[in-house]
Amino acid sequence: MLFLHKVYMKHTVIIGAGPMGLYLAYKLHQAKVKHIVIYDPRTGEYVRPGHVNSAHFRKLDRALGKSSLSSSFGHIKDFERKLFKEISDLGIPAEKKEFVRFNEGAKKSIVVKNSDGDEEIIECDYVFDCTGSQRTLVNTMNHLITPAPFTLKPIKENVVIKQHLLAYVRMSEEDLDRIPAFGIMNQPDYFLTAEQHIKAVNRMRVLGWQDFGLPQLYGIYFGKGKVCLYMECPDNLPRSAYEDWVKIALDVSTNSTDITFSQLPPSRKYKSKPRLSSFIVNPGELEQAAFTSKKYPTLIPIGDAQTEPHYGLAQGITDGMDRVDAFMDHIEVLDGNIAYFDTDEYHEAIRKMMKSHKESIIDKYQRRDEYSYKMLQLAKTNYTEALTAAKGSSAETELTALVKEINARLAYQDALKLRVSLLIDGKEELSSSKHSTDVLVSKLIELAGLCIHAYENLPITFNADKIKSFTMFKHCAAHLKECGNRYVKAGNNLKAIDAYQEALKLYRYPGLELSLEQTTIQSNIVITYRKLNNHEAAIALGGMALSNTPKTTDFADIRKKLLYNVLKSFQTTIQAISADKVLEISLEKQKAILLLDTHPNLLELSSYTDFCSFFGKVVEPVSLSAAVPKPRHTSSNPATFLSGLTPDSLSEASDLNPVFIDSGCRIS
Repeated sequence: MLFLHKVYMKHTVIIGAGPMGLYLAYKLHQAKVKHIVIYDPRTGEYVRPGHVNSAHFRKLDRALGKSSLSSSFGHIKDFERKLFKEISDLGIPAEKKEFVRFNEGAKKSIVVKNSDGDEEIIECDYVFDCTGSQRTLVNTMNHLITPAPFTLKPIKENVVIKQHLLAYVRMSEEDLDRIPAFGIMNQPDYFLTAEQHIKAVNRMRVLGWQDFGLPQLYGIYFGKGKVCLYMECPDNLPRSAYEDWVKIALDVSTNSTDITFSQLPPSRKYKSKPRLSSFIVNPGELEQAAFTSKKYPTLIPIGDAQTEPHYGLAQGITDGMDRVDAFMDHIEVLDGNIAYFDTDEYHEAIRKMMKSHKESIIDKYQRRDEYSYKMLQLAKTNYTEALTAAKGSSAETELTALVKEINARLAYQDALKLRVSLLIDGKEELSSSKHSTDVLVSKLIELAGLCIHAYENLPITFNADKIKSFTMFKHCAAHLKECGNRYVKAGNNLKAIDAYQEALKLYRYPGLELSLEQTTIQSNIVITYRKLNNHEAAIALGGMALSNTPKTTDFADIRKKLLYNVLKSFQTTIQAISADKVLEISLEKQKAILLLDTHPNLLELSSYTDFCSFFGKVVEPVSLSAAVPKPRHTSSNPATFLSGLTPDSLSEASDLNPVFIDSGCRIS
């Protein structure tokens, strides 16, 4: 039966009874905070395997004021059990209840429930999210508040291998010692022959492995023939294939087939005690340290909820404890309650810790990426040679597809590296400090080629990379346009046109619809042609762009700009023709009049009337839209008025609508 029980005593609430939740409870108790309570459905049930080295235990013992353990290492469950005993001895309640929601009551509170579904309101001013990467409270608060108070960002973009496997098995210490001590990335270069490399990769691909290198693998011996193995594994590896993957990973990492292992028997004490388990490693960090509001308790993420670790660096527990200690340094306790907490001061205090934590993770991933790239290069050599040898055989089709995939993946990786070298760190903006505009144009053309090669040739299993490749390709077009604008501002109009033309080539890629950006580039080219006095080219391109551009509201301004500049080129062309060449003048005027008839209502009424007068066209009032603004220009001599509007002087003219002037002669 569901019932709601209200608890009116104000608590300091911790959600999550893992290492950081337990450690935080201990530290709060030491600071004389009263009414601490921990909620977690798994409270007291600590069965997770996983290596925790001696430094972690020594750090904990120092914090608890106790002598160091005799054991040099242990499992994470040993660490949790030690802390749980400590808080139990101190009388800190830890209940098997689950967080449900933030309460919408008059007082700041949350709602928890037990295994029967009975709910309970817990009044509190502070609640700590110690739920690890699940971030249960953070995500709940983000759904309650707009805009979301917490922003989660990946520590490393484009993490390729996210899935990992932990295997707690029986294995001899001698077999464990055959695994490279520091993993594949620290081995001598490529101990596999070409044949062994291809055989190993093909064997792993059967279970979904997509890398052309070997999985990172290492193990810890726990005595009595028990070994804890950590390894990368394929995404979506079914549980039924876990044991098969462990065997393959051991074989390819040691270049042998005789290493044996067996699963440990089920636990007699616990119903669920994992022996083989997979987990995601894709560390993210929150940009905010806490959230305070008048309606809800102050929410503070702690430990992995704040920033996730990479288990291979053994940093999660020690770094998390350091940040808890920093939090304790920035609170004031009065009468058993947290009386003062400054989010900004605390955030500033942990900024360096977070930065160091993040940099070590990025460095690890960069080394992993470098290994994968080197193995892709090796795979290109090995598989290309194998393809040459397999011409005419049944293996040719499969090897051809693999070589195509390898080349596409190399192109994608090269594109990612090149893109980073061209942009301002963390932004989609070209860096003018790294390269000259000439170099940027050359590199952007190269980048576009790499992106489109990856997009066209990556298998569908790399759909996210295909999408990313095409996005980067379109960004290249926008950046080339920006290079053209830089050339115009520098007075290098010929190079500007070349850059604009390169951008247009990319926008004309099959499947891309005509965009406002593409038409804007055409308009910029028309303006640049006028600056170069190449009015024939300006008229040709502008007329084509006008006829191809949709007559919709979103294109109205750019069509106005195109028409204006084409008519100005006609005007300049006519003025340059000798007065005695009447037929030639008449022909140019007829072309302009045809253009005016095709687009009668694009320009402001005053400028439209003036252009008509100059080209000798009679303006029919009925042809003008009633919605067109009243004339602003009243000059009785349109020819004189128009002849003074050169590209250089246009921005100084006061007769035309200023908005029209701005959109008429300037690049966009």
